[in-house]
Amino acid sequence: MQNRMAERKEAFTRSMDGWVARGVDELVAEKGPPTITTSLSSGGKELEYAKRNVVVGASGPYVVSIYDPTAGGRVPQLKMSGISTNDLTCKLVFRISSANIIESWLSTGNDCY
Repeated sequence: MQNRMAERKEAFTRSMDGWVARGVDELVAEKGPPTITTSLSSGGKELEYAKRNVVVGASGPYVVSIYDPTAGGRVPQLKMSGISTNDLTCKLVFRISSANIIESWLSTGNDCY
């Protein structure tokens, strides 16, 4: 499992590195408009793409055996499992030069790769 995650991270890094030295118009054409654009004092800018998914899940119902003296002993009872939520986020920030060329990128979050 850990090896598979390392492979996914490596593939993600290679994919993101492929944007460096390309034009910002290519990025916007592929990814769409950014969530946030920040102008920099250098004349460049940062484009931020952010996503968030909240996944709600449960493992489903299960049966337990309980003692019920009025029923003459043990009887099955249906129980429900707990509900879990996972907050999945990814933020990608691309630094763009004043010539509109992608200089670098960074990612934060638990759902980027």
